[in-house]
Amino acid sequence: MNSYLQPLIVVTEWNSMTSSGNHVVMKPREVLERVSARYRKQVRLALIATSLLTSIAHADDDPLSELTNGQPRDVALIAERIAMCTHFAGEEPYDAGRRKEIAVVMKKYRCDRLDRDEAELRRRYKDAPAVLAVLQKAHAW
Repeated sequence: MNSYLQPLIVVTEWNSMTSSGNHVVMKPREVLERVSARYRKQVRLALIATSLLTSIAHADDDPLSELTNGQPRDVALIAERIAMCTHFAGEEPYDAGRRKEIAVVMKKYRCDRLDRDEAELRRRYKDAPAVLAVLQKAHAW
């Protein structure tokens, strides 16, 4: 999972007076703060287990890691940068917060110098068609 994403949990807050529930999105820390001390340990363990299971499930479904599997580290890194820069370059900055989020990602993956870095890597691996194919496929990811 990308490091810039924060995990969020959807919790149903039950109102016994009205016998109805309200869905609220919270960070894991906020969930733990709302749980009574008696159940905090069990909730913490449940959050950890859920997080681990989610990570395992998504690790097998990551097409980018399948694409870069067995490739040199520099090829895998540039393929990730290509995929992320291509994706976020097409994102709509519909408000100031989203515009800032996109700018942070573009800076993190050094999208401004991606063309130069990719050209250098293509020169280095010019006789390795498998590497060149990975770089080409990363653009379509």
